[in-house]
Amino acid sequence: MAEEPTQEQIEEALGRIRIGDLLLQTVYTLSQLAYQRLGAQPPDLGQARLGIDALAALVPVLDVPDQARRDLEQMVTNLKLSYAKAATFAPPAGQPEPAAEPASEPEPEADGEG
Repeated sequence: MAEEPTQEQIEEALGRIRIGDLLLQTVYTLSQLAYQRLGAQPPDLGQARLGIDALAALVPVLDVPDQARRDLEQMVTNLKLSYAKAATFAPPAGQPEPAAEPASEPEPEADGEG
């Protein structure tokens, strides 16, 4: 049976982890979970939206090469499109879900005059 790591070994291992690397792994995990929630029958729109909004907040702060950033931004866009499609075709659930696409920035309110 393997020995349990000591507190000192755990702290040393944690000290070697770069926060940027952890955030990047978190982004990939969140994207997988969001896609999974959107593909469920019925889709779990609340959880998918939470994941998409978290991704939209994390991607801009990652220190990654430009091509990787574009790929990650495209992933978030694709998730938003999948969310909108799922929200349009999702059967009514026990709790009402917002049908609007998650927004990364607040939109100005229309005053109804035009």
